[in-house]
Amino acid sequence: GELVGLLGGSVFDRAYASACAPRDESGKVEVRLRDAARDIDKLAQMLLDEQNHRLELSAELDQYKNLMEQWEVVQEDMQGSLDLRDRQMQQCVQSMMQSSQVIAELNAQIAMLEQKHAQDQFHNTSAELLLDN
Repeated sequence: GELVGLLGGSVFDRAYASACAPRDESGKVEVRLRDAARDIDKLAQMLLDEQNHRLELSAELDQYKNLMEQWEVVQEDMQGSLDLRDRQMQQCVQSMMQSSQVIAELNAQIAMLEQKHAQDQFHNTSAELLLDN
C-alpha cells in the first residue's frame, strides 16, 4: 500500500497518459512508454525488496518464537530443579529431626546405664563392707 502511494501514483499516471497520447506524437509516446516501463521496473524492484524484507522479518520472528520456546523449557527445568531442591531440603530436615531423636534416645539410655552402673558400684561397695565386717 505505501509503495504504491510513494511511487505508484506518478508511475500509473504516466503509463495512462502514454497510452492515451495522440498517435501523431509517436516518438514522444515511445519515450513515455520507456519511462513508464523503467518506472514499473523500479516499482517491481521496490516490491521485491519489500517482499525480501518481510521474509527477513518472518525469519526473525520464527527465531524469536524458537528462543521463547527454549526459554520456557529452561524455566520448566529451573522450576523442576527448585522443586527437587525443596524435596531434598525437606528430606534433610526430616533426617536431622530423626537423628536428633535418635541422639536423645541414646542419651537417655546412656544416662540409665550410668545410673545403673552407679547403683551397681554402690551395691558392690556395700557388699564388700559387709564382707569385711
